[in-house]
Amino acid sequence: MRNLVDECKKKIKSAASRVVPLPSSSRKPSSSSLDYDITYSAMNVDESDPKKRKSMDTPLGKAFKNEAREQCDGEMARLFYTSGYIPPGYNALRTVLLQKEKKNLELHLQPLKNSWKQKGVSICSDGWSDPQRRPIFNLIAANESGPMMLKAINSQAKYPTIFWTPFVVHTLNLALKNICSPMLSTRNNEDVYDACVWIKSLSEDVTWIKNFIMNHGMRLVMLTEHCSLKLLTIAFTRFVSTVVMFKRLKKIKTGLQQMVIIPKWDGYKEDDVVKAYAVKQKILDEMLWDDLEYALSFSLPIYGVIRAADTDRPSLHLVYEWWQSMIQNVKKAIFGKEKKRLGEESVFWNAVNSVLTSRWSKSNTPLHCMAHSLNPKYYSSEWLAEESNRKAPHQDLDITREKRNCIMKYFTNQDERREVNVEYSNFSLCLEDFGSVDAMHDRFILEPLKWWAVHGASAPKLQSLAFKLLGQPSSSSCCERNWSTYKFIHSITRNKIAPQRAEDLVFVHTNLRLLYRRSLAYKDGPNHMWDVGGDQFDSLDETNLGRLEFEDLSLDEPGFRFH
Repeated sequence: MRNLVDECKKKIKSAASRVVPLPSSSRKPSSSSLDYDITYSAMNVDESDPKKRKSMDTPLGKAFKNEAREQCDGEMARLFYTSGYIPPGYNALRTVLLQKEKKNLELHLQPLKNSWKQKGVSICSDGWSDPQRRPIFNLIAANESGPMMLKAINSQAKYPTIFWTPFVVHTLNLALKNICSPMLSTRNNEDVYDACVWIKSLSEDVTWIKNFIMNHGMRLVMLTEHCSLKLLTIAFTRFVSTVVMFKRLKKIKTGLQQMVIIPKWDGYKEDDVVKAYAVKQKILDEMLWDDLEYALSFSLPIYGVIRAADTDRPSLHLVYEWWQSMIQNVKKAIFGKEKKRLGEESVFWNAVNSVLTSRWSKSNTPLHCMAHSLNPKYYSSEWLAEESNRKAPHQDLDITREKRNCIMKYFTNQDERREVNVEYSNFSLCLEDFGSVDAMHDRFILEPLKWWAVHGASAPKLQSLAFKLLGQPSSSSCCERNWSTYKFIHSITRNKIAPQRAEDLVFVHTNLRLLYRRSLAYKDGPNHMWDVGGDQFDSLDETNLGRLEFEDLSLDEPGFRFH
């Protein structure tokens, strides 16, 4: 924000020198009025106005740099007061100026588009309905440069060389919902329901405790007196909402138990005394906490993969490893609780594994296995030595089969496929240039893209494919975040805005941020405050103490990604 203020000052002085001055009768007495400095800060706030003073001192006010914002407002006001500058009107902003800004952005985005041929690109798409219930599909181009909005349309062409991969985060979230909220239907067999129904009962108890405390003012006051953290109110459609709720309740366990054993809890007779007593018994019941601890022990590995995948960072080549580690950790947690050896029979593990495997079979695509096979780290002796059961990708039958399918689709010519297979054999077996000391040593150390840039010149076709795949994200969350921008612009109060104008506004908003996020001013300056509490899944991390988060993202609509 401070950089914005400084930039604003420069533009004001520049604009003032070009604007026709007001008649002398309406001008300031001093011709050098722009030479002195006025600081609009908290020091200028009227101390007699407690509301304004309080808004400055709140954590939210500090996070959004309200003091600097007021200074910026003051600098803008001086532009009007001293030079007679007339700002653009409503019609100009929504028509001519909007189109000019869009064309200007397209010019600045062109270098990023030109890099797609070498770096590859994922075309992410998601569906949404505007306030007039018109269906819209947005298209986001994502790679290591970040997500770029292309357009919003209502249909999409199909091409034979495009891969379709399900949204990993969406898939795992549905798996967690099947485990934590099992239902008797054609989709969930009775074995899964019988094995997992206790988690559903636990979730209902936790939700009941949370709702009772948050819906009764005095009980909520008691909670704040004993807990430094607040209970989270999370929308049902939020990713892994049940796990997030369990995590928070575990953190405030001591405070909850201290709260219900004080005389004040039983002595307050003005609301639901019977329910208050029942809540007390539940909170003091160690069986509830044991079940909650158990539920977290096997669900947190799944939660961890969802968090890791729900970003715009390149991660397509990591999904397969995440999955294998997740399955092992879930199995260890369940067998550890049941005090069984890994080879023994477990009804609950069979139920959980069947749900995860069913979902994974829809997400495990040739593209994931191809990207996994091109990650040099997975061939290094250091990575293979970390666990005894690890295999290099070329020794894993499932990965090899899916990789072959991917190569068949990418290279339809038989001679080209033979060249690629020879290059892959040299890469996987450390032959020819891949057998150099540096190439082998760097496999575990360098990032995959950098490794291929340094050591992959002897395999041009495989190197080109690696550049395209190793820079791709595994999530289409950027599409869903884009709907938040649409909702901000195309709200109920502005429901008559034309779809094309809404698209142009979102295009400008989204891609301006993309360009600025790539600048040094964003990385090293205060502009990263744009993202505070914004579009990151980390907003539900335990480090964000006390935040009440509501999210509207729909999990009932499938996410699509095209490569």
